[in-house]
Amino acid sequence: MESGTNHTSAFHEVGRLDNACPTCEKSLSKRPLRKTKCPHCGKNIYSRKRPFDDMKVLLNEEQAGIVEQDWHLDFELKQAIPREANPLWSEKIETAIKTDHHPDPSVEQKAREAFDKQLLLIRQGVAPRDAEEKLFPDDPQSDFDKQVRHRLWQLQVRSMHTVR
Repeated sequence: MESGTNHTSAFHEVGRLDNACPTCEKSLSKRPLRKTKCPHCGKNIYSRKRPFDDMKVLLNEEQAGIVEQDWHLDFELKQAIPREANPLWSEKIETAIKTDHHPDPSVEQKAREAFDKQLLLIRQGVAPRDAEEKLFPDDPQSDFDKQVRHRLWQLQVRSMHTVR
């Protein structure tokens, strides 16, 4: 595969951009930010980003599987094309690898507890993204929550670095 080749035609343009159930097509009062059940038909609604356009869409069960396959394809395509890491991300990753602990012991403890719970959920077959959503159902509001999520990310990076 040549660098710069457009592979967007290999991906599926599935999902809804509006606030309607992808199964029964009835309007939803609030756009779901994660997996939920439709109040009208009771079917699962998944909220995921598509790899080819980075748009967050609402999906039914079948479409969620298609988008998951597209993410695998996206990964395979990106692995086939040599690339350099963004210097900012390289610096963040190096910092994460070198950071042994957070200066605030309560942040460190909460992040390590969340990391252990996330690993347990993943070992039980829960997808990593869904495991994190179970641990942190909402976007962090407080500075403490943001620090815990950032430290959890650092622990995840450190664990991937040790697997090499």
